[in-house]
Amino acid sequence: PNSVYDYNDAITPRELDSAIRAAKLSSPGRDRISNQMLKHLHPTAVSYLLNIFNQVWTTSDYPDEWRYAITLSFAKPNKPLELPSSYRPIALTSSVGKLLETIINIRLSIYIEHHSHFSNMQYGFRRLLSTQDALVRVTTDIASALSRREHTICVFFDMEKAYDTTWRYGILKELYRIGLRGLLPLYIQSFLSTRYFQTQISNDRSRIHTQHEGVPQGSVLSCTLFALAINQIGTSLPPAVNGSLYVDDFMVYASGPELHPLQRVMQSAVNQVCRWTNQRGFKISTTKTVGLHFRRSRDLTEPDIRISNQMVPFRETATYLGMIFDQRLQWKQHIKALKTACIRRLSLLRCLSHKDWGADRIVMLRLYRACILSKMDYGSIIYASATDSILSSLEPVQNEAIRIATGAFRSSPVLSLQAEAGVAPLAIRREQLTLQFYTHIKALPTSLTCISLHRSPLDQAPTGSFPNRVHESLTQLRLPPFMVAPVRHYGTPSWRLSPSLLCPGFRHNPKSVSAPTDLRVLFLDHLARAHVQQEHIYTDGSKDGRSVGCAAVYNDQILKQTLPGEASIFTAELIAIRDALTLAESSPSNNILVLADSLSALQAINKYNYLHPMVMEIQRWLIRLADRHKSVQLCWVPGHCNVLGNDRADLEARQAAIIDVNEPGIRIPYRDYYSVIKDSMRSCWAERWRNLPLPNKLLTIKTTVRPWPSASHRRRRVEIILCRLRIGHTWITHHHLMENG
Repeated sequence: PNSVYDYNDAITPRELDSAIRAAKLSSPGRDRISNQMLKHLHPTAVSYLLNIFNQVWTTSDYPDEWRYAITLSFAKPNKPLELPSSYRPIALTSSVGKLLETIINIRLSIYIEHHSHFSNMQYGFRRLLSTQDALVRVTTDIASALSRREHTICVFFDMEKAYDTTWRYGILKELYRIGLRGLLPLYIQSFLSTRYFQTQISNDRSRIHTQHEGVPQGSVLSCTLFALAINQIGTSLPPAVNGSLYVDDFMVYASGPELHPLQRVMQSAVNQVCRWTNQRGFKISTTKTVGLHFRRSRDLTEPDIRISNQMVPFRETATYLGMIFDQRLQWKQHIKALKTACIRRLSLLRCLSHKDWGADRIVMLRLYRACILSKMDYGSIIYASATDSILSSLEPVQNEAIRIATGAFRSSPVLSLQAEAGVAPLAIRREQLTLQFYTHIKALPTSLTCISLHRSPLDQAPTGSFPNRVHESLTQLRLPPFMVAPVRHYGTPSWRLSPSLLCPGFRHNPKSVSAPTDLRVLFLDHLARAHVQQEHIYTDGSKDGRSVGCAAVYNDQILKQTLPGEASIFTAELIAIRDALTLAESSPSNNILVLADSLSALQAINKYNYLHPMVMEIQRWLIRLADRHKSVQLCWVPGHCNVLGNDRADLEARQAAIIDVNEPGIRIPYRDYYSVIKDSMRSCWAERWRNLPLPNKLLTIKTTVRPWPSASHRRRRVEIILCRLRIGHTWITHHHLMENG
């Protein structure tokens, strides 16, 4: 039966190479073999390791050394050190075992996503889904209920030691229920059985203990297996109750015009959840589970929801996925806490801001973006619905960071600071992130987040909600409709791609230091030696401003398309290669060579588990052709070097870019719209800067919001002087504003 299922195939060199490349430089386990050592293995050792992996895979004989974990304890912040619960355990397991886990985890995830076995309300550890997807859906539903003046009751569940109490047999039952057979479930069964751990403090270790239940801590597979174990928790909810699950962070909520009927519905849902968790070995913490009652009215009556005859405490605020919810969804407490955390991080910039030996502006602004702006970015598309007065409390954080980075005086105008540093106002950035995330949501049309957003037209959404803000931004910026290509999980066994898919034979110096004639001679010589028996299909993409096209040329057959102006050249090259594969399918030859002058596109196709809609479709085509006994190989051709086939494909692509040769409505990857949205928001910011109603000294010499190259200097003191002179606020002109008293 193993030959029937793709996921039971032998481990391939492509998978092992990808796992080694993706391995992070983490601490090793008990065997002391680190990822750094694995990344520098000789090819012979890699081949030997592959044989070991396949032996473990086919026999399901999990090595004993991989079963051990060393547990280190780290104190949680602001917790009493004398309590064991105040420490967070970190488990160090074998790095070699983690490589095989990574490979198996990818196969398992591909199968689960392809067959839609994950619940739609599960957002954790799934590709292209994040906490923000869950938060957008929940807040959109709550905002809609508040706009109708309805009550919404939310219960945020907390599970005690969820990973450590997971029922292992329940995981195996779930694997069988979703149709997994053969080597993969047998490997997982061996992986879960008989796990050991030791606790280490300094250089001392405890005796070896056996972990009888739960998924192993620190293992790659554990997250996916736990997500499967808890996956069905929302199936027992009544139809009127919604849920959101991010691994073990689970909440249920329902809305209605009357509180008492809504309370009965929610009590029934809570009872179902408790019954489900008790049957599967999970335990809900009655002390940490809290409720939140969203309402517009001033009625102080709180719902009476109980777990095991204990009343669920209803609070004024509750934290879920890093966001602090309040009863009216105003985000005041969240923004206050966010501001406090960001102000603490400003001290890092101050430590490096000395005029003589401090870091330069580029480093300081990078630190700001990495440590402070990234924290304000998280959830900004959610809390952007807050009022302007609440949102404005975050502006001083960015203004102070720019002043520290540039060395400008406190009296310097904020708008001048932003234009000088090239840092957009927070309102502009929130709008940009909102639109970019909207394109991301459209790439997953079957997700609950996308369904929730498009339940009604965007222009009919409640004021301030996520869909309403998207509609207002699209209207104001006059952006074209986002024709986003959906990301489909084809279940393609990409590990079956040929190891020689990408031709490795053509070696050359960098194109920037090589003459076109030399590249042409080298390439034609390589073509005559290595690919004389193959049929050649040339592809190319063209982009000139808003004109984008692609073409594939095979003898006298030509396939060319005009693409949307927002498409990137990378997308154009990939679509051209996909069209070449359609020509290869109809070719009488079974030995095809596809040539493209985009090395990045070819390398993306050759990557394992690359989540890009065009790349996934091309890989599906390659395996489909291989099943039909057609050998397809990809090869890089130097562009603009008078290679006849490439020049012909380039000409056809240029013509396609300016001549409509295909039907409209072609969809492109959602990330292609990111640069379009960013440019539109920058243009909007620049227009506001140029049209300031009040006189501005910097504006008289700088009408752009992009930072000048001359603004940075190797000496920080020179940077500060130039910045103050440009802004027009120097010690000579404005020192009276800085004097005390």
